[in-house]
Amino acid sequence: MLIAAFEGPFKPRIGRSRRNAGRRRIGGGSHPRIVGDSGGARGVSQARVAASAILYVALLACGAATGAERPGRHDVLAEFDVPGDGDVLLVPLAVGDRRFRAEIDTGTNLNYYDASLRELLGPARGSTVVRGALGDVSYELRDAPRAFVGALPVKGDDVAVDPELRERIADAGHMDVRCILGMDFLKDYVLRIDFDAGKLQFLRSAGPDPGLALPMQFDSGQLPVVTVRLGNGRLAAKFILDTGNEDNGGALIDSAIFNRLSKAGDLVPLGTADVRALSIRATARFGQLQTKFELGPFWHEGLMVTETKLNALSLSYLSRFTVTIDFPNKVLYLKTGRRFAAPLSDNRSGMQLKRKGALTVVATVDPETLAADLGIMPGDIVLSVGDLDGATARLYALEMTLCEPTVVRVRFERDHRHFEFDLDLHYDLPPGEPDPSVVRGGTSTGEARDGRAKRCHKRK
Repeated sequence: MLIAAFEGPFKPRIGRSRRNAGRRRIGGGSHPRIVGDSGGARGVSQARVAASAILYVALLACGAATGAERPGRHDVLAEFDVPGDGDVLLVPLAVGDRRFRAEIDTGTNLNYYDASLRELLGPARGSTVVRGALGDVSYELRDAPRAFVGALPVKGDDVAVDPELRERIADAGHMDVRCILGMDFLKDYVLRIDFDAGKLQFLRSAGPDPGLALPMQFDSGQLPVVTVRLGNGRLAAKFILDTGNEDNGGALIDSAIFNRLSKAGDLVPLGTADVRALSIRATARFGQLQTKFELGPFWHEGLMVTETKLNALSLSYLSRFTVTIDFPNKVLYLKTGRRFAAPLSDNRSGMQLKRKGALTVVATVDPETLAADLGIMPGDIVLSVGDLDGATARLYALEMTLCEPTVVRVRFERDHRHFEFDLDLHYDLPPGEPDPSVVRGGTSTGEARDGRAKRCHKRK
């Protein structure tokens, strides 16, 4: 799980101005674990990969990427409502007679429980070293409790105890999340995320028309990976499918690829970020791709990427599609969704928000921005943003409202006194600055769409 404070013109997760930013989560959970000698590579059947590739080509030929079809009810093992805008995927979790919320994270192979639930877990089973986006972190292991997501039992012999899980996710605006469910739980299911319908489903099978098929493999840490082409096809790399990665730019890429793309002019570095992955803090670069980012026949131009120690596709990128992940058969199915060419959003106000208990408060105010000019201060309580209640609306939804090029009324409280401002979020790029706002998307069959990003700019 990674949180970043950006110094550049991008990132809506907590919102930021052109030179500074609030915190954000890029990775949810963690990445491949090393547990003694048991963390070896998982073999990938060459025959199955070849069959998946043949299926992929066949579906390309018949144009299977159109028209979503809902599975029959007998195929649905469980169904949950989720946001359709790329916000965290949360499901109800029952541990004995206790009820919590859990995050669905395909970017980690373990299940994680917050340390506050240690008494519900079994005996200690040693420790594990997790390889995350910024480095290795050690976790205590315990026997898994008897737990359920709906009627589905949560499988896994052991779980990791994370002392910062609840606090880390609460910082991103999600309260009472005590568990991250990774591939130990997900690997036996077909997972469908229909962002347009706002539904997450656990299925018996992918169904008759799941979308266009892409071959998928598992890496040495048993995480699902697919091949992405960058630099207009000149570079191919494996990327983790990571639903716990909330980077709204699109992807994390490792340093070698970041440097190679930058040197070739395929990527323009735009700034740095103070980042936090698991318990590690560091500074990372981010930039905008100038050439195509291709997954199978689907491509995008203008996506943002963040430099870390691994390659991963973010939840925001995946939310551009209806996604069906057939873990048992190692196939990823995609259909273009309403957000396929959605713009990159960014908070135009210059103030970053966070949850503090049941309240939403201003976390930071960036200099030379609208919020700074109006005298908004860190610690101010946000009572409402437009029609959204500051205490009950999703933090992500509040942030997205501050991305719209419009006038929005925001009500505050400071020292028990109420005040409000009509924030005029109509700002243009400074003269002569390249406009990275247009995000284009299309397919190899010729379909193309574009969207103009909602960006935050310094006031001139």
